[in-house]
Amino acid sequence: MKSFPKPSGRAALLLARQRRKMACSSERYVRGSTRQFYEWLDSDTRTHLSDGPEIWICGDCHVGNIGPLADRQGNVAIEIRDLDQTVVGNPAHDLVRLGLSLASAARGSSLPGIAIALMLGCLIDGYTQAFEPGFDESDLDMPEAIRRGLKLSKTANWSTLAEERLQDRKPTIPLGKRFWPLSAGERKAVEKLAGEEELRQLVTRLRHRDDDAEVELIDAAYWVKGCSSLGYRMLATWLFDHPVFIRELLPQDLKLNIDRLSHKQAGRTARFLGAVVGCAHARQMSVSTRKSWLTELKRRQSKSVDAPSWLWTSVVELLARHERAYLEHCWRYAVGKD
Repeated sequence: MKSFPKPSGRAALLLARQRRKMACSSERYVRGSTRQFYEWLDSDTRTHLSDGPEIWICGDCHVGNIGPLADRQGNVAIEIRDLDQTVVGNPAHDLVRLGLSLASAARGSSLPGIAIALMLGCLIDGYTQAFEPGFDESDLDMPEAIRRGLKLSKTANWSTLAEERLQDRKPTIPLGKRFWPLSAGERKAVEKLAGEEELRQLVTRLRHRDDDAEVELIDAAYWVKGCSSLGYRMLATWLFDHPVFIRELLPQDLKLNIDRLSHKQAGRTARFLGAVVGCAHARQMSVSTRKSWLTELKRRQSKSVDAPSWLWTSVVELLARHERAYLEHCWRYAVGKD
């Protein structure tokens, strides 16, 4: 019989798992060390960034947090899909965070420094495109790796997803490394949530379900990986006197796998992802605000390279900080101090 941790013992195991994954590569370390990014933003020695208009930003805008996302009608598009650190802030913060993520991915793919410089130029080029008058999102040049991921997302359905993730078409969650059982109290609380009217409305809101359809709880488990938050299909509620949100997953909500970048793919990927973030920012701005922000970005653009000097300098500073911190993390992990 398999042994699973009690709820009180989950946190320590999850922290150990996170530290192990962060030791696997510098790119994974960057993804798991958002706190360091904000410590850098608060430091007195950091590069002065362009002051953009205050809007809702991702707050943790790295490559892994951008991917296919379906709306309630089933339409799928590449969007920012993780909003755990979302705040009202400077859009330049998202650009720097994404630039750091791309630079880290380039280093992990053994690309030279010149490739990183070109990627950052492509990133700002794609981002500013979204603010140009007459820009059409459908005209974006989508890299092949992202196109394959989007195609796979559009053809996904519940049967294929269950067969891939659960190794069975039956709706039963297999317990093991990925899923842990709920305690009796947790299951009772989840069952109570499933009976709430607001949750029924959330589930039946999708186009293929009747508004008055009944909702049945089939199975529940603790997902070890965790669940990224999305801007669609979410419900704020309470569980054990704690505020939580419920998110409905669709088969189309798949994660993009961009493990390695070739020299040819790097620029196109950076330009496309920059445009995706630019679109997310531009939707929140009036025409006049878009124009002034675009003017500010171009005003501080370097004459020698395409990327603004503040973006290049910021990414270099952060990459150096994270590389040292990553190696120190690996040392602590190797000697058993972390």
